[in-house]
Amino acid sequence: MWWTLRRLFRQLGYHAAYGMFHRANVLLGANWSLHDLRQLAAYRMARDPAMPLTDVQWVLGHAHLTTTQLYLSAPAGECSPIMGGWTAGEIRTASARITTTRGRA
Repeated sequence: MWWTLRRLFRQLGYHAAYGMFHRANVLLGANWSLHDLRQLAAYRMARDPAMPLTDVQWVLGHAHLTTTQLYLSAPAGECSPIMGGWTAGEIRTASARITTTRGRA
């Protein structure tokens, strides 16, 4: 769960989370969605041997376990950039963008 940084501290709503994620995408030059994040979390939880698949099902709100089982294997090529498939050069470029943007503010 995300919380706002300003007073009155409250739960971060969908539109605020979307805006925060959009700003991060712009800084990183990425094109990820909140759904990509959900899929990544589901994939990682499903592959965790300490987490039963029924718990993953509950977290995702799936009515059927067969739907959750789809997350047991990642689609080839679709999730690799999100799952840490960035090259060292891409990470340096993203870090430079963030540093440059912070320096202007």
